[in-house]
Amino acid sequence: MQNKSMRKVVLITGASSGIGREIAKLFLLKDYSLILSGRNKDGFDYISDNNNVDVVLGDISKKETRNKMVDLIKNKALD
Repeated sequence: MQNKSMRKVVLITGASSGIGREIAKLFLLKDYSLILSGRNKDGFDYISDNNNVDVVLGDISKKETRNKMVDLIKNKALD
């Protein structure tokens, strides 16, 4: 049984361009907590000051970037 107090958290990689960017825009319209990753800082210009969005800049092939995403997922899910 799912705990109702847990927030819906969505991780979208490649969210600074292309399909990832468009999917992120759709989720911004919903009541989800988003973790977006991408390598291009300028590609996140579509995000306003939204408290439900965290951006991780970096390459997901790098362990440091992946660890940041995992930490954010854990923290957001339990908020």
